[in-house]
Amino acid sequence: MPHFEISEFSNNIQDVEVYNRIHKYVVIEKHFLDKDITANIIVRQCDIKKKSLNRILRLKEDVAFHGYINKLRVIYATNLLLDPSNMLIEVVALEAGFNNSRTFVRNFKAVYNMTPSEYRRRYGLKKN
Repeated sequence: MPHFEISEFSNNIQDVEVYNRIHKYVVIEKHFLDKDITANIIVRQCDIKKKSLNRILRLKEDVAFHGYINKLRVIYATNLLLDPSNMLIEVVALEAGFNNSRTFVRNFKAVYNMTPSEYRRRYGLKKN
């Protein structure tokens, strides 16, 4: 698990420790893919206050809870989009934890400034 230097986003070692707990639970253990993940679940699992969760995420990731989860899901989806199986966008959306493809496409565009289809065309395997 990556541990971040204090100077990267906070001079408070407790902030860094809390972020590392959040990161371990959400990213390393892949709970960002859980469709039912909530801030309350993370707060309970990481033994932190809800106020701390959003403060730390804003400090380190420059987003609040939902933005953090959606960004992780979009990044995860990029691997699925480039998979040779060529899954439908709707399937990629569901596999990445989104409830529907419209929400997925909107969040994808917010992160990458292009649609998932455009991303696939630009970075996908080239056919000979």
